[in-house]
Amino acid sequence: MVPEPRNTRLDRIRACARGGSSQAPRREVAVPPIPKAVVEWLEASYPDRFPDRTLPHLEIVARSAQVEVVRMIRSVYESQKEAGLYVGAALQGHGVGG
Repeated sequence: MVPEPRNTRLDRIRACARGGSSQAPRREVAVPPIPKAVVEWLEASYPDRFPDRTLPHLEIVARSAQVEVVRMIRSVYESQKEAGLYVGAALQGHGVGG
């Protein structure tokens, strides 16, 4: 089994989030601004590395899913930043932002 390229997986995840799957249509939900500090914390908490091979299969799958979510959040953060929706400065002083 050949792994699916990362971009294709992310495209499928985004399509499902937009209601592009064969499931019932989803209502549009606004994504809240994502502070850089949150992205950095998630990346530190769930590093993008292959888990220990001695772990049970389900644990490896779970860790892979965690990293995939962090990648998606990073992607949304970058999109928001490019679109001028970056809110890091607005959250300074609240213990969040960057």
